[in-house]
Amino acid sequence: MKNTCTFFYVITFFLGFHMTLWSQIKMGDRPLVIDPHAIFEIESTQQGILLPRMSTLERDTAFRENLPNGLLIFNTDNDQFEVYLSKNQKWEPIKTTVPKFIVENQILTPTEDHIFDLDFLLDNTDHQELKLEGTVLHLEQGGSVDLGLLLKQTEPQQLQLHGTVLSLEEGGSVDLSPLFLSSSDNQKLSIDNEILTLERGGSVDLSSIYTIPEPQKIDQFQLVSNTISLSLSQDGESPHKISLNKINTDNQSLSLSQTTLSLSRGGSVDLNPFLDNQDQQNLIITAPNSNTLELEISNGNKVTLETNDQLVFSKKNSTTLSLTSQASVFHTLEAVTSNHSQNWEQDDFVFGSPQLENDPSTTTDNKRMFFDKSKAAFRAGIAQSDQWDEDQLGTYSIAMGRNTIASGFHATAFGLSTVSEAWYTTSMGVGTAAQSRAETVIGSYNSLYTPMGSTNQWEPLDRLFVIGNGTGSSTASRTDALVMLKNGDTTTQGIWTGPGFHIVSARDKKKKLKKLSLGMAVVKELIPYQYEYKEKAGKVQFGFIAEEIETILPNLVYESQGVKSLNYQGLIPVLVNAIIEQQKEIEKLKKEVYHPR
Repeated sequence: MKNTCTFFYVITFFLGFHMTLWSQIKMGDRPLVIDPHAIFEIESTQQGILLPRMSTLERDTAFRENLPNGLLIFNTDNDQFEVYLSKNQKWEPIKTTVPKFIVENQILTPTEDHIFDLDFLLDNTDHQELKLEGTVLHLEQGGSVDLGLLLKQTEPQQLQLHGTVLSLEEGGSVDLSPLFLSSSDNQKLSIDNEILTLERGGSVDLSSIYTIPEPQKIDQFQLVSNTISLSLSQDGESPHKISLNKINTDNQSLSLSQTTLSLSRGGSVDLNPFLDNQDQQNLIITAPNSNTLELEISNGNKVTLETNDQLVFSKKNSTTLSLTSQASVFHTLEAVTSNHSQNWEQDDFVFGSPQLENDPSTTTDNKRMFFDKSKAAFRAGIAQSDQWDEDQLGTYSIAMGRNTIASGFHATAFGLSTVSEAWYTTSMGVGTAAQSRAETVIGSYNSLYTPMGSTNQWEPLDRLFVIGNGTGSSTASRTDALVMLKNGDTTTQGIWTGPGFHIVSARDKKKKLKKLSLGMAVVKELIPYQYEYKEKAGKVQFGFIAEEIETILPNLVYESQGVKSLNYQGLIPVLVNAIIEQQKEIEKLKKEVYHPR
């Protein structure tokens, strides 16, 4: 018997020593059959592995610091496995399905929540020039494509442009409307010798199509009603007729200096091309009445010019003749007063200036009121620079006051130096700025920011309503009394006073209901403080520090514009749980004291 026991002890020691050196563990079916490559193996056809299950809050409470890389749990809030990666310093979900992907702007995006940036796979540094020789397209650094197979030999055809449609003679057309701007570009043309130049740059040499005409004489010059009849010698054409209707609302004087005919408010015509300078004669001007003008050339005939009652001649002296209009600038028809020309599609309106845009050479036009017909935009007040020029004029916009800017679509700006630069924005007060779609700003010098969406995009994290209480235009002087985001989140910089506030708490508005497990253990870590706000010195407050609560209950801390705030309402359930736990302890102690075993 003694020998048998000794043998058993030796075998046990040998097996224990062997397992220490070559430890392999197997659980489940066939425990003695283990794969030689496995340190731990589980085999079963009837059971599975159950990992630790916990909510996000329970996970963050249990694991706060020094988490091992590769720690694995099952998150009951998200119904998915999670692994802690120390490289990323966060829990990452383990995907069990292959997501579907879409590709847009070089970004491969699954239909779930992950985004993979493929930019590092692209070589964006290959900028090469293209060169076309005949029908062969060449790359600068080698490689070519013969486009001859893509070309179809056809007979020459004429191109015609009807509106914005470019058509071929034998069929086929292209609509060029996307290439046209919705608003016109009003620029002045000037010609010097044979070069035609645009006001803002660009010129065309007309020498190939322009020839200097031969000097011609005026054979006939007659004014009948509001039409000038003019014929030139040797042109072989019937008299040219020029309508003066458009000048019936402009009271200006004509003056003739040498060969230059000038208007009193600007604009002149050099008559030299019409003169042959070979016939020196005297011109005698007489005005028998206000509607008749007689021109008589020595050794020639007499020409009589007649006008209607709205166009009046007057002779100031032997060398000066004035032509004035008695017609009204406005026209009234059926009790409606409007511009007399009745060009409803194009006519702009301006009062206080001869033009819509600012003239930097003078300040007399700063105070003005105008309506831009092409953009249906209205301005009234004073603009001391380019605030109301074409580039700052939003379509269907209104700006009133001093130096106000409404450059956004359907934008409005009122007051002093207010700016509405995005779609459907409104700014009022002094120095306010509305920067995102449908944003309204009132008050004084609100803070500036960079919206997440473009000027015409609705972005939930951009501002919706702002009350500014700043004192100046510098960044440090711009502050806000209230900021409400498009998602409803609201931040104030003051103390709210009222009879009470209510928070929606109906069951049908909630999901994933679960009894709270946090209680006394969390409460023991809370540190209450007594303090004063810097902006409200002298008033003692009681509460907590948001940064400290964030390490214990991170879901109760909210950050906006760099300032952290605390949801005190969310502390109540934790405190109630702590009281319930404490009461249970009290009841237990009572039983032990009053009813000992």
